[in-house]
Amino acid sequence: MARFVSSRGIALLGCAGGVACSLDARAPTSAEAPATPEPEELEPADEEQADAAAPATPAPPPPAAATEVDDVSDGAAPGAILPADVLLTIEAAGSGRFGRVVSNEPSTVACDTPPCTFSLPRGTSLVLQAQTANVGSGFAGWVHDRCMGQADCPLTLSEDEVIAASYEPANLVFITSTDVTGDFGGPAQADAICNARAAERGLEGPFRAWVSSTASNALDALQGSRGWVRVDNFPVVDSVDELLESKMFYPIQIDETGTGHGNRMVWTATNGNAGQLAALHCNDWSSASAEVRGAVGRTNLVGRNFTFKGFSNCDALGGIYCFGTGKNVSIAPIPSAGRVAFITDQLFTVGGGIAGADAFCQSTAEAGALTGRYKALLATSTESAAARFDLADTRRIVRVDGTLVTLTARLFFEGPNWITGINVAPSGAYITNYPIWSGASSLLVAGVSGETCNDWTAIDAQGRAGFSTFTTTAEFFQDVGSLSPCNTPMFISCLEE
Repeated sequence: MARFVSSRGIALLGCAGGVACSLDARAPTSAEAPATPEPEELEPADEEQADAAAPATPAPPPPAAATEVDDVSDGAAPGAILPADVLLTIEAAGSGRFGRVVSNEPSTVACDTPPCTFSLPRGTSLVLQAQTANVGSGFAGWVHDRCMGQADCPLTLSEDEVIAASYEPANLVFITSTDVTGDFGGPAQADAICNARAAERGLEGPFRAWVSSTASNALDALQGSRGWVRVDNFPVVDSVDELLESKMFYPIQIDETGTGHGNRMVWTATNGNAGQLAALHCNDWSSASAEVRGAVGRTNLVGRNFTFKGFSNCDALGGIYCFGTGKNVSIAPIPSAGRVAFITDQLFTVGGGIAGADAFCQSTAEAGALTGRYKALLATSTESAAARFDLADTRRIVRVDGTLVTLTARLFFEGPNWITGINVAPSGAYITNYPIWSGASSLLVAGVSGETCNDWTAIDAQGRAGFSTFTTTAEFFQDVGSLSPCNTPMFISCLEE
């Protein structure tokens, strides 16, 4: 196997099959010691003269390329000389598509196309983590006796190691392409609708509808399953618990055909706090009357608001969320790099003007260990929120967790829909069900009189507010229909310059 030394001192070995390995954020190691030439032999008559003429020199250090074994823990006899480096090989297992394996501490390993082999100093300690690309698969576990059943794999490399990351197909989740009124019958009938739509497209199930009734809760149908992705392979959520904790990566707005639905009503009768029956449910899904109401979610929301955002008359048409079941895999998306947008997890008090809001964003970012400079996504009476930023910047806009929001700044401000919401704080908290100050009816217009709390200086004025979990820009910036009193502290949204 070919062996190379990078410019940063890390020995790289070619992967099997000619596949090159990549190393992200490699830490430099000591370069290999050059070979020491053998000294010339001196004639006996010259030895005394040579000793007198030559200055005393210290003995050379022992070569860095070997380690003496002082016990038998390395599988070699005491006194044996072992190479200073050991090999870590990462392989793929399972029937799903491989994602990515990285090490977090230290950040010396990144494998995207296995098998990958890394040469690391003997004794290196690291923790391997499996991530999922947008390929429809999730992480199913490690094939290694030290890491079986663990989410992460901690290793201390005392000898060559081979470890496999197993990936299996994830559960699918979609919104039905067809609509029903509130008299569709209940969870069992909704399950049948889900499985009929899935069968038409050849999607693997079985599927359960996210619908509650007086006899059952939507949450119960998903017990024992883990890891959901959309039909377009974008990851949605890792577990039922994280679904209720609002840790949703991308909204459920793709139907079984792969068609997107940016803002569509969905029948659920399920609250967001516990995945259980909401107060109104179209008389247990038996009524299509305009006089009866049922709880609904919307496809343009992330977090637990996906399941509950008000009520609708039961004669209205709505879709059904369909969750695949029976698979148990971990979903941990590979983070994207870019300009970070976030929601604060502390309430902003009006009074310091737009400069005070910018300072609040910056201090919140620094408290969460974010780098860069940040400003508030707020309008004033003289400029829009968009005018405060460089729209020509071609970097991606991402959330704190690395989830992709838009491909460019212009799409962030001018597009009607984001790929996902920005409801993650620098602390890692997922923000849900909270209004946010905005100051205008759109990211692209300045505030008018009475919308900006007198340019964020006066608590006795009024201001415009949006909602933290929307993926549609109009609702994100002005969902709260009426103006709010400025003496009410609210969260604000922020963007990296």
